[in-house]
Amino acid sequence: MASHLPVGETWIVVASQSQARIFRYLGLKSGLELVEKIQHPEGRLLDRELGADRPGRSFSSAAAGGRSSYSEERTPHEQQAWEFARRLAGRLKAARGRNEFRALMLVAESRFLGILKSCLDQQTQKILVATLDREYHQKSSSELSRQIQQYLLSA
Repeated sequence: MASHLPVGETWIVVASQSQARIFRYLGLKSGLELVEKIQHPEGRLLDRELGADRPGRSFSSAAAGGRSSYSEERTPHEQQAWEFARRLAGRLKAARGRNEFRALMLVAESRFLGILKSCLDQQTQKILVATLDREYHQKSSSELSRQIQQYLLSA
């Protein structure tokens, strides 16, 4: 399926927790055209830089003098990843609604890829034709194009 991406109608999103680049797929010989670059610098910050060193503490009334930590569902860093994924998914939903693309490929490391996929609306999920679990967000556009081409040819 991935080797038959519609030329010009497919967007390839290469993302991390701190940035995303959206490319239009122009075909195996032509490569990729940058549509947009989206920054999320908060994704690079550590938990302590986001305002949380460790979970809060409370005293337990049931156990004399006992203490326990509040467990948080997500660390501040994880929360930033979810916020960026929701923002990116919203951008993709809006573009899909304007028929800017008809097929979608996502490229990200596995944890962020899972978060991003779960944030996509149902209609955008339906046009998700391929995912690639790779950390390609720091690669140049030309290197990225070569890597994507190799993946498409082997798929």
